[in-house]
Amino acid sequence: MNRSLLAGLLAGFILGSGLTAMVFLSRKPVAEPAKLRIEPPIAEKKADLPAKDPEKKPESEPTKEEPKTVPPADPEKKRPDLKELLARLSKPDLKGDEFMAIVAAVKAAGKEGLELVIEKLLKGASAQERVMAGALLEQLADPAALPALHQSLTQDKDLVVRRMAAHALAVIGTDGAEAGLRDGMADKDWGVRVNSAYGLAKLGKPDGLDALTQAYASDKTPAEYRLAILGGLADVASPSSAPLFRKILTDTEDESYLLTAIHGLQKMKDTQSIAELQKIAQGAESEMVREAAQKAIEAIQKP
Repeated sequence: MNRSLLAGLLAGFILGSGLTAMVFLSRKPVAEPAKLRIEPPIAEKKADLPAKDPEKKPESEPTKEEPKTVPPADPEKKRPDLKELLARLSKPDLKGDEFMAIVAAVKAAGKEGLELVIEKLLKGASAQERVMAGALLEQLADPAALPALHQSLTQDKDLVVRRMAAHALAVIGTDGAEAGLRDGMADKDWGVRVNSAYGLAKLGKPDGLDALTQAYASDKTPAEYRLAILGGLADVASPSSAPLFRKILTDTEDESYLLTAIHGLQKMKDTQSIAELQKIAQGAESEMVREAAQKAIEAIQKP
């Protein structure tokens, strides 16, 4: 049985967004909606003509039928009702594929769609609406949403909404997000602070990276959150994190941790990890880990 999007989000909602297994990693980009292709109808076949009498000249040649054409569809008539679609954000049974269809429709609507989502983020009656609006803005990745996300982060009373806003700021990740992320670093909620640290680390700010690293190492960090934080460090891929990832290669056999560490080392092209990666590529129990290690070696060695 398919879980609702909200149930899946909250079940995996560690530091901002549970729509992906790795909370910190950016989601896949929204696919562009398929374009409707209107093919002209096939011209009707002409009836078979009687054989021509060579001694008789036909009175007239049969006229050719012109192909029928179909007028282009009016895009305004095909556009979905955005307000009706966005009303679905408050429904507890919202599914992931439905959410992505809403994202595509909002994206196609341009500025109008963005403004309607921002209104939901700031004025939505329920926390669920506001969380899902933040998730929509994260998917849209439009820097024009940064001021509204900053406002949500600093003014919303619901910590899950604030976590979502901080995560969206981090994922959009332009310089315009820094002010909001710095406010998030002072939030009373641990999850908001860590999401904000992730965003600052992505912007190359040392204090953000330090806070993220400390959150991973702290014995006060719940064990179920540490993998998400490691995913954030892998996404940032700062060379200063390389020793941590190399240590994971030698200290654990956990597939999720190994794959995350391998991803981080590959992204930073860490040559010092090649020897250990070769051991893993040859001897790891998991085929997926072996393949990831081999791929990382090839990427690191590639000029």
